[in-house]
Amino acid sequence: MSLDLELQKFPKKILLKEDFECTLRPLKKDDEKKFYEFFKAVPEEERMFIKHRVADQSVIRDWCQKIDLGRNLPLLALADGKIVGDATLH
Repeated sequence: MSLDLELQKFPKKILLKEDFECTLRPLKKDDEKKFYEFFKAVPEEERMFIKHRVADQSVIRDWCQKIDLGRNLPLLALADGKIVGDATLH
């Protein structure tokens, strides 16, 4: 299975519980602002369990500028143009 072939499947619309529809797609360089806003919305007491310092915008900038899909596949879930979830496949 080729990574290029798999990436052609995105963006992908999915339907979750209670008819919540969102779009899955890989992280892109221009997602920096929305991705930072996504993590800033996580309560501080919950962010302390995240391995990286996601409240530091330079961390998010680094992730968005140094995307290596062959190493890690960062996926975003978007609804109404807003990031509502993220996951990374290693």
